[in-house]
Amino acid sequence: MQLFSQVPGKAGSYLRIALCRFTLVGCDKDCFIGFATLFSQRDTVIGRGVYIGPQCNIGACRIGDDTLIASGVHIMSGTGQHRFDDLAIPIRDQGGEFVPVNIGRDCWIGNGALIMADIGDHCVIGAGSVVTRPIPDYAIAVGNPARVVRSRLDEASGEQAPQP
Repeated sequence: MQLFSQVPGKAGSYLRIALCRFTLVGCDKDCFIGFATLFSQRDTVIGRGVYIGPQCNIGACRIGDDTLIASGVHIMSGTGQHRFDDLAIPIRDQGGEFVPVNIGRDCWIGNGALIMADIGDHCVIGAGSVVTRPIPDYAIAVGNPARVVRSRLDEASGEQAPQP
């Protein structure tokens, strides 16, 4: 995967998709995988119409149809990948738990976001946000840690959402 991650352009994306269709749990042929994007876990499913921008690092996850992931996004395999509670054992030897993160359909995740928890359908995650807790459907979440600032349903209905 690292070798194929370095092939630029549309041809590179086709090569990465072909490899992902053989190595990941699931990868729809109708998606785009950007330059220098790496997959660290096989337990990953990429839905139809997904766009994954350049220089992303993708762990165990499920990415719903029509989701857009900007460049430099890291999707970790949950929040418990590394244990560190036993001072007598080096952190690298304490293990951890890899849990697939679910990202809903029709989401937009901004540049440089760090995703460690589930994201519902139709969500927007601001650039640089750190998602450590589940985000509900239709939410717009920003910050570190990411918090919901409003709902896309409010904007669609034309109502003025209260400002934080």
